Amino acid sequence: MWWKIAMASIFMMMVFFVIGLFVGGGVYLLLIGGSFGQVTLTTLIESGAFSLTDRQKIFLPWAWCVTVALTFLPLGLTLFVLLLGKTPKKSLHGDARFANKKELNAFKYRGNYQ
Repeated sequence: MWWKIAMASIFMMMVFFVIGLFVGGGVYLLLIGGSFGQVTLTTLIESGAFSLTDRQKIFLPWAWCVTVALTFLPLGLTLFVLLLGKTPKKSLHGDARFANKKELNAFKYRGNYQ
């Protein structure tokens, strides 16, 4: 069972990485004044070719942060659900139960003489 969850989480991380590349590239283009319609899968990778003194390079790490956050979102949600579901269930009023006949015999009324 755990391997199914792990494989689903890895698959979703790959899907969200591709989505994150598009969204991160779009955020980068919006920050530098470009258009969201120019986004490709390699926008962030190709933008690393700028000179280190180029002003557009300032926004590149923030765009990669968006990509990384979206990539690890499925893993974080999976761990959150798994850890949330492990809490022990406690009853509202303790572990109360009805007494059986043997337990009630100890308190049986035997008259005023005892």
